[in-house]
Amino acid sequence: MEVSKEFSFELAHSLGFHNGQCSNLHGHSYKMIVTLRSQHLINGMVMDFTDIKDIVNRTIIQNYDHACVVNKNSQYEFDKELIELLKKHNKKLVLVDFYPTAEEMARHFYNMLDKELNQGIKVKEVILYETKSSCAKYGEEI
Repeated sequence: MEVSKEFSFELAHSLGFHNGQCSNLHGHSYKMIVTLRSQHLINGMVMDFTDIKDIVNRTIIQNYDHACVVNKNSQYEFDKELIELLKKHNKKLVLVDFYPTAEEMARHFYNMLDKELNQGIKVKEVILYETKSSCAKYGEEI
């Protein structure tokens, strides 16, 4: 059995390696769909939707919403200066050890959530939309 829940949040990033517009600092109104799977239902449910919401909010939304995510190991001068500027002005900053593409963020969120779930409940997939028409999917069967 599977259940899915949709979330939305705002997040900024830049991709210094990119040869197009995405090398600029910019933000997205992300939509994320989390699908959980379990072979055994508890009281007829994989997991209560309120519990899913609480886990996702605590694990992802409260940390990433209205933040700027930057690769802490970036070799690009802009990223290094951006990190220092955000720290200096006490702005919401999330440092990761990868370039925050939609693909890498979907995998990152999948792994974060999978660590938070009870035995028997697994994350099947995380679908992360950067725009209304562009998304990345990461999960068990991918």
